[in-house]
Amino acid sequence: MNRQRPRLKNGVDLQLQSAFQDGNWPVVIRLAEKRAKTLNDQYYEAVKICAESQLDDPAAKFAAVAAVWKFVKEGSTVKDVDAIDLLEWATTNLLDQDDFAETLGPLRVRAVKAAPKDKFAATRCLESCLLHWDLASAQQIAAIIDRSFPQDRDLLFWNIVVTHLLSMSPQASPDKKKLYGTLAQKQIERAAQVTEQAEANSSEAAAKPTPRRVKTEEETLLLYDIVETHGTPQDFLKLISSPVFSPAAQFRQGRKEVALRAIVKLRRDGDWLAVFNLCKDCLEDCDADGQLTLLASDIAVWRHIIDAAGHIKDADPESTSVVQKLLAKLLSSEHMRPMYRRNILLARVLAVFNLGPSEESDLLDGRPSSLRLRELIHYLDDQYTSPACFNDVKTLMESLDANEAKINNFNVPFVKPRLNLAFDGPAQTGQPLESKAARHLIRAALLLDDQLAQNPGHSQLSLLLTQLHIRLGSAYRAADVWDVIGVKRTIIDSLGPFFYDRLSTIAPALLSSYDSWGSHLMDLLQSHYQISLKLRMPRRLVDAFESGSYSSVMGIPKYIDRLRMSCTRAMSLAEARRIERLLGQTSHELDSDPRFNEVDDESHLIQTIDYGSFPSWNSSTIQPMHLNLRLGPAPSNRRCHLSLLSESFHELLAYKPPASYKSSAGSLEYDHIYVIETLARLSNSFPKFLAGPDDETTRSELLYFEAVSLICTLMSLCVDFDRSSDSSDALIHIINALKLVLTNQRNQILHDKESSIDRTITMLGSMHNITMLRDTTAAIKLGSQWILNNNEKEKARDRSGKSGLPKDLASQFKELQTTAEASIKEGQGWISELKTEVMSRDFEPKLKRWLLDGEHEIKSILSMDSLPALIDSWQSNVKGWQQVKWA
Repeated sequence: MNRQRPRLKNGVDLQLQSAFQDGNWPVVIRLAEKRAKTLNDQYYEAVKICAESQLDDPAAKFAAVAAVWKFVKEGSTVKDVDAIDLLEWATTNLLDQDDFAETLGPLRVRAVKAAPKDKFAATRCLESCLLHWDLASAQQIAAIIDRSFPQDRDLLFWNIVVTHLLSMSPQASPDKKKLYGTLAQKQIERAAQVTEQAEANSSEAAAKPTPRRVKTEEETLLLYDIVETHGTPQDFLKLISSPVFSPAAQFRQGRKEVALRAIVKLRRDGDWLAVFNLCKDCLEDCDADGQLTLLASDIAVWRHIIDAAGHIKDADPESTSVVQKLLAKLLSSEHMRPMYRRNILLARVLAVFNLGPSEESDLLDGRPSSLRLRELIHYLDDQYTSPACFNDVKTLMESLDANEAKINNFNVPFVKPRLNLAFDGPAQTGQPLESKAARHLIRAALLLDDQLAQNPGHSQLSLLLTQLHIRLGSAYRAADVWDVIGVKRTIIDSLGPFFYDRLSTIAPALLSSYDSWGSHLMDLLQSHYQISLKLRMPRRLVDAFESGSYSSVMGIPKYIDRLRMSCTRAMSLAEARRIERLLGQTSHELDSDPRFNEVDDESHLIQTIDYGSFPSWNSSTIQPMHLNLRLGPAPSNRRCHLSLLSESFHELLAYKPPASYKSSAGSLEYDHIYVIETLARLSNSFPKFLAGPDDETTRSELLYFEAVSLICTLMSLCVDFDRSSDSSDALIHIINALKLVLTNQRNQILHDKESSIDRTITMLGSMHNITMLRDTTAAIKLGSQWILNNNEKEKARDRSGKSGLPKDLASQFKELQTTAEASIKEGQGWISELKTEVMSRDFEPKLKRWLLDGEHEIKSILSMDSLPALIDSWQSNVKGWQQVKWA
């Protein structure tokens, strides 16, 4: 993490300021030491320590860390907050973030206690503790500020929300959690009570304003959150019965979120009668003329009351008529605006489907006979021009009598049938496309490309086309489409896998860090995590505090925790490392990357993919098109763990020290111990994730992960090989299993011996499996070579011949290595042949004839305007594959 160099505080002489900004650290040390002796000021001592930590001398580099620990252990108080800021900057990257709560956090608490009336300095200390997520220190500071400035109501709620956060954090012990939870509840209930008293006596409240009370919607939401979390059922019942804070009272003030929060809680508790009565109170609100207000048009509340009525209609038959009367009254309202008409009509349809008779037939003599079908048709007649109409009625149409309804009034986009033809059988993502399926998908891609040219920037079309091109192996065209979509920053976590997942196995050169375009694409994927996770919490958490958005304050830590454990984040590391391996590029140490060192075997990585941007035209019983089109299963906890473990294996064995580095015998021994211990850890970790459903990885990926796991086990057994035991048979079984893995990997790649357009297209769509074969052979070759080298060292160390592997076993490893090398040559041959075929002059005319073969009706609608771009994408990819290092 690189942080901008701070500026010295006002009042520091110009000579010292200039030296500090120029990074002239020896001069800074000399001047600061002189000022510290002359002025006896802690600040200059901190400047001196900070400057020492910037020197190249390893001993001096930890001067700031040593000073911080010394201050903490001796109980010293650094009163100058600017000095603490300097120490915090100087210890960045040197002091573990987990140590903040034991070092800089307590120092900031002491500084605030020493000057509790310095509001500016205290809030700066609070901000730092929040950004480093030291809630224990933050709670102490917030309580001190609140006591020091009792008239500032914002500080009251800062104190309450920080205490509430601490009560739910693992930073507090179980008994302290209960204490802090009770404290937060008592504080906010006291503020709510003041509000109720003020409302009960409005004249007195107007004459004597009381700042320490609940006023805003955000504060009310915080009240509900705290009572729901820490209170008893009686506390919550008391809250929703309050004349001021009841959901109905808040709903009448336009605070719908408060009412919905209470409804969700009651639904979760299964109290459907309470849900019905609460929604009824909200919807019955009338204005001065006795007309229902516009708040009664809220579709979310209508959905809740209809669901509740459906649950209680047997016990309370009147609930159905209550809903019908409310709907009728609202539709007859003189104040009904056209923009709210859709909500009410939709609510009426939902009421009929959920509360009306379900046994009657929908059609009679080919005409609509049931009430629900008539209402549905009425809604469609009224709202068919609305973009949301299809999604509104989709699930309702599925509940109609399909055998009799036979509704064919909707024409889905013309591309859908073409796409469906490619997946007549069960979809097997990750499997090479058969010739027939590939032909249909290429036609669909050309049609969609033409459509995108007429409607540039269409997000749904672009996402679908991105997936389609990656499936076909035309990744460069997919990158062009993806760049136009402009997915970046916060939405990259949920949409990034559509483009980046397994992209390194399709077109490794596309994302090369040595290429400006590749660097740009990878930066789009990685920068969001680097910025948002620079500290434990982002800056926007402090912004949420300052703006009084306490629901955001509660939500941001949960979001950051999910972001830190995101599958997309782990995927970004696995993709980047694979690209560097395939292209033979230098890479930074894996253990130093937070995407790796923050994840252990117990970490559960979270899938955050959002499919909402994809078109959904089919019934919910049919697998969505985007799931059929994707190259393989989405990133999962299991696959991401296996990918990171595999990258750790490759780094361990492929690492080569700089040529200038001269290792001693002692360091070589330590390196050997490190390798053995890491192999033992990998051997223990792999089995935890290998077992699992088949639909979480492609077949090639699973074979690759199994191979790496077997190699780790094989290497560990060879290190501790005992000739007197029966371990030779076990080693031979593992070697045979690895040979079988290579055979199965080659079988995953569909290819004909004879050159043809079918063979070329199939191979272009098999790049993922070719990459997995390449990685498997590379892992086997690395492992076999290490075992043979280690065996030679053992034989040289012990001339008695009792150490090391038996000759027949050593020959088995050499044979395994030879088999891997043969697979490498075969893969290189495939790529070489593919380049010859794709780059030939007659490839385009052959492809045109192949696409139009036997499909006369296709010629009238299939334009070939987009074909050159598709061919150029394939050619660019094949050229990029010439950079791949196979051995």
